[in-house]
Amino acid sequence: MTQQSTTAQTPKESSVETSSIEATEDVMAAVKVPLTRVSKAVAKAMTFSATVPQFAVERAIQTQAMFDLRKDLPTTISVGDLINAAIVRALVEHPRLNASWHDDHIIEFGHVNLGVAVAVLDGLVVPAITTAEKLSLTELSNRRRELTTAAQEGKLHPRDLGTATISVSNLGTTGITGILPMVMPPQAAIIGLP
Repeated sequence: MTQQSTTAQTPKESSVETSSIEATEDVMAAVKVPLTRVSKAVAKAMTFSATVPQFAVERAIQTQAMFDLRKDLPTTISVGDLINAAIVRALVEHPRLNASWHDDHIIEFGHVNLGVAVAVLDGLVVPAITTAEKLSLTELSNRRRELTTAAQEGKLHPRDLGTATISVSNLGTTGITGILPMVMPPQAAIIGLP
């Protein structure tokens, strides 16, 4: 049986920990990448989102009728646009989902401001299609494309951000088979489309 002894750490030994981190970074060829304004904002929002109680519900839907309808529409209208339009209609019929919880009350919003998650070089932004319930399918599609392009080109206007009453994260074109997005307070829900 081997006996082990413990001794107090000397100042020289405590510096080994720091040197070991530096050595690991050197071996890994690690580079510190400064955060952009957008990535800092995303990190802050996602960290806050994690403090809010969340749960997920998953449901399979029959989509054949939607794909059949899509064949008769202009090519600029995507399957995602049809889903967005269905979400907007559902929120008008079920306003409790188009809401925000506060300490002692719930606020049901008078308009559906549909946030559309857009991946950008340094993070994720969620511009809002405001008063989406007033738009036709073509207008909804056009506005979604305008906001997506503006986001990807870094040309969003501040009024396009922070006004969503519910958000959609659509990864349908990426081959992802599942998604569990995080609710961004004060919104009550987010819809993830794999």
